[in-house]
Amino acid sequence: MKWMLKTPRGVELEEALFLAEKSGYDGAEIQLYDLPDGEEWKRNFIQTVREFGRKGFLAAVHAPSGDLNLSSSNQGIRKESLRQVLDTIELAKDAGAVAVTVHPGRLSSIREKRERQYEWMKEALWEISMLAEQKKIVVGLENMENRPKEVFTFLRELNRLLDSCRNPFLGVTLDFAHLQTVDPELDLLTLTHPVVNVHVSQCVNGVPHHSLTAEGDLPLSRCLSMLTDRGYAGTVVVEAKDNVTEAGARENLEVLCRAYEGSEKVRI
Repeated sequence: MKWMLKTPRGVELEEALFLAEKSGYDGAEIQLYDLPDGEEWKRNFIQTVREFGRKGFLAAVHAPSGDLNLSSSNQGIRKESLRQVLDTIELAKDAGAVAVTVHPGRLSSIREKRERQYEWMKEALWEISMLAEQKKIVVGLENMENRPKEVFTFLRELNRLLDSCRNPFLGVTLDFAHLQTVDPELDLLTLTHPVVNVHVSQCVNGVPHHSLTAEGDLPLSRCLSMLTDRGYAGTVVVEAKDNVTEAGARENLEVLCRAYEGSEKVRI
């Protein structure tokens, strides 16, 4: 497997990639919070990622999410959200990234009918799949955590969505800490679509994105063992709050490596 660091918020791209490289990671997942207008920003992004890529440093890209929503009840928000995801796919391909992670849509109001989310997401997914296939880059839909308005939290819900648009360039970004919040048993046998990227963080009292060094509920060695059993050998991204320093990034990587060594002894 390839160990990746999620780029910290508020850190310039080159600095964040250098932090991941210096801390011993194989690559980084670049979290985009915005897609600024203008070609200069895109050129600089592509050039920076490719410069690191020439050294064998891997990159994945996480599409903007935040106040975007692919299944918003507001048509304008759906349209803009889809535009930014499609632009992210093109940008990632041009930069030489290995995968793109996308958040599925969510309810705009808790009074909405969930069935409408599937229909709006199917529409968006069709366009995403066509571009992913055209650009020959894999896109992973991420399973979301247990919080208000989220729809696609259980793996069976992602199965149903991806069943509607089968494409070899579509799969799942499996977030173990998110899954822990809805399925403490971490039943991966229910997942019928390929894993194309993985997120790990510690889940403490039902809250994900804690450092892997924290005392939490997520059995990291077991998670890695389950991935091995599925034949997965791809990217594993550390998402943790204290990755903003080299010391924090290294500590998380050390925990991950120890868990991987121990995963061979773990039986599901």
